[in-house]
Amino acid sequence: MMKRLLLITTLAAIVGIGGWVAMRGPTVAPPSTMKIEATAARLDRGKYLFEVAMDCSNCHSEHDMSKFTIPVVPGRLGAGMVMPKELGLPGQINPRNITS
Repeated sequence: MMKRLLLITTLAAIVGIGGWVAMRGPTVAPPSTMKIEATAARLDRGKYLFEVAMDCSNCHSEHDMSKFTIPVVPGRLGAGMVMPKELGLPGQINPRNITS
């Protein structure tokens, strides 16, 4: 009888804590209202980070899978893409559009 009560109490605690965590959700700050001046130097730096250093354009741009080098489709740089099954990724991944 005591073991049964302990088991029921433990399960109730686990379900209660799990429910609390699931309903609480992540805490997200509101978007910043900060405005930054778009100078030529900042735009060049952003382009370098996007296209070279961080390689954001690889996942966030549509690619022509019919060509060997898998180039970015002209005019689709940063426009988002659905990752193809051929990449062997688990499930469907949709890196969204990150252009302004």
